[in-house]
Amino acid sequence: VSRFDVRQDGQENFYFLENNTCPGILSYEQSDLQKQLKSARISMEEFVDAMIVTGLNRTETKLDYIC
Repeated sequence: VSRFDVRQDGQENFYFLENNTCPGILSYEQSDLQKQLKSARISMEEFVDAMIVTGLNRTETKLDYIC
């Protein structure tokens, strides 16, 4: 789980500034992730399973506005 900081210029070019990892997988009890999952009624197990399945089913996609 992470957040990417991105900026866009006047010509619609995107610039990636940094990737911020979201604490929560290892320190679950102290994270905002736990609160977000609880609010959505999703267990940590379901969330991790969904991330794994999504990664396994992912196909390479070219983003024309970035590449």
